Amino acid sequence: MRSYRLEETRLRLFYLVAVVTGAFGVVLGALFFWLVSQLGLDVIGLAIAVLPVVLLGGLALAIVYYARSIRLELTDQGVAMRLPGAAVEADWADVERIGPAAWGPLTGDALILRRPARTRWAWWLALLGGPFDESAIPIGPFALPLRGSRLEADLRGRMPALFES
Repeated sequence: MRSYRLEETRLRLFYLVAVVTGAFGVVLGALFFWLVSQLGLDVIGLAIAVLPVVLLGGLALAIVYYARSIRLELTDQGVAMRLPGAAVEADWADVERIGPAAWGPLTGDALILRRPARTRWAWWLALLGGPFDESAIPIGPFALPLRGSRLEADLRGRMPALFES
């Protein structure tokens, strides 16, 4: 089994979102602290001022952790993409071609499937209901560019027909 993590450029996008989220939490916390100090609140005010820092800082850490756990796996049976709280799997026999697919922040080149992939979604991820195309498994975010990458070599070894046209 070969496993591929998100390519560094795509990972930096998630890091940027996390930094902005954390910075917003600090700014909001400072604003709350200033407002609370003007009102003269003590312990309750301090808790109110710390709350956005803790919540948005925790969200920023979760974004980084979850982005680092996204991976693509190639096995003898097929291909799978593992997301935090979800798995998208397909057999090699279902892979038809390589083409573009809309997959939220993972949009780009994908393995286009003959029939929808097998998916397992966590309840909280299913609630988000983003633009996830179950007839494709993204591969672009795991190798930029795909041409000349180790991922391309592995795909050529398993399915040379994908690259004939």
